[in-house]
Amino acid sequence: MHPTCLVRGRVHCGTEDRHGQVEAVARYAVGVGRVLGMPGGSVWPLLVVHGSAVAGGELAPNVVVEGWSGPVYVLSADRLVSRLAAAPKGVRDPVRAAAVAGRVDQVLRPYH
Repeated sequence: MHPTCLVRGRVHCGTEDRHGQVEAVARYAVGVGRVLGMPGGSVWPLLVVHGSAVAGGELAPNVVVEGWSGPVYVLSADRLVSRLAAAPKGVRDPVRAAAVAGRVDQVLRPYH
């Protein structure tokens, strides 16, 4: 199995350039934030990799797409909880989280 790593700032899985998928995650996060009526940067683009090693467990390539300029975290599955826990204290607010979850239930349709 080939590890997921950065090559000249772009995400690769072995010899395959997968940076387009990382950019797609950033665009998706921007779109979700827009649909939910949340300010820019409120929805974090995270990509969790299963079945392939991530070099160092976590990559943070900078991505620039319309509406997003910053890192997209590419994580091994075992790093997801620690990355979320590393959010600034003002972001980890259970009342706000419940409000966002309620808005998600109202606005986003289930994927089947």
